[in-house]
Amino acid sequence: MLEYRREAGFRRRQAKKDKQFSGIYNKASREVLSRANEIQAEISQALPIFLKAAGTEKTPEEVRAILSEIDRDLDHLQFGITGEEAAAFMARIGFPETYKRDEQKLGWVTAQCGTSLTGYDVCAAIRLWLETNEYSKYSVVQILMAEGSSGVGLANVFLSHVQSESLANTLKALLGCEGTTQCVDGKDILFWIDYFVLKQCQRDFDPKKIAIVIDNIGSTWVNLDFGLSYFKRSFCLFETAASMQGWTAPNTTVIGFSPEFKPIPLGGRVDSLCTSYQITADPATLQRLNDLPDDQFDALVDSEKAETRDPEDKKFIDQWILANCAFEGKYNTVSGDSIFAHIDSEITREFRSRCD
Repeated sequence: MLEYRREAGFRRRQAKKDKQFSGIYNKASREVLSRANEIQAEISQALPIFLKAAGTEKTPEEVRAILSEIDRDLDHLQFGITGEEAAAFMARIGFPETYKRDEQKLGWVTAQCGTSLTGYDVCAAIRLWLETNEYSKYSVVQILMAEGSSGVGLANVFLSHVQSESLANTLKALLGCEGTTQCVDGKDILFWIDYFVLKQCQRDFDPKKIAIVIDNIGSTWVNLDFGLSYFKRSFCLFETAASMQGWTAPNTTVIGFSPEFKPIPLGGRVDSLCTSYQITADPATLQRLNDLPDDQFDALVDSEKAETRDPEDKKFIDQWILANCAFEGKYNTVSGDSIFAHIDSEITREFRSRCD
């Protein structure tokens, strides 16, 4: 009898807990749906601005006037850029030819990555250009949109990568993927990539907003670095966790990448991923991942110990994951402190599926 009462009490507590979790989950879903509807309204406003921006060459004053409208009326985080436009912009600002790393500000990059140029240098070069041209309030994509570039528009692929990689490696992934139609319904691939979409002169990475962006785009591509440092960066694992969490219909076909950066169907369908999830990597990186013993492969992902340069960023991301990430259905409901271990397991499983 005592054992029965204990069991009944446990079931009541569990039911209460599940009900509370369901309320939190449904509230979060409603918030995301509401934001998605707002985004659609913003998109409907984009057309007249695009028409005004496109076509003729503009004076700096005209560009700034359109830029002001874009910044006021549109969510810049919803937009993306083609690989060709990204490469052209970096050439336009003289990177890497005229760029020299400021060791006073970026000495830590040299200490960690050596003298080779990295994504941190890309950000520094973009910030310098924005400041020099009095564009500190804006992102590169906003400026190109105001200028009438055809290489920017609503993003349809979210690129998740480490900033320790070189620009050449990032562009290789972007340019190597273009011309494919997987996951983008035959449209030109417009990448959400932090260098060009975020306002580099401001603190512009908000996990809650980025999670909505990832879900709204519906296609996440990971550019895996040879050092496999992707698995040690909180921002990267957050982006993967947000992609796995998803808020849309499950059972999305998963696409992988061949060593030549060409998408290939891996077969099968996965219930845990609610967005299309792909991986790009060079042959050496894929081989290194393939050659890892099982125990080392399993130890690659430790989201709780993953790092950011700013401890406050790490704290913010961890709190967001604990508050917002949960998995239910096939894998049962998982929330609270155990979410980190579950995320690690799911990320490892998905990456392993690319190598088996």
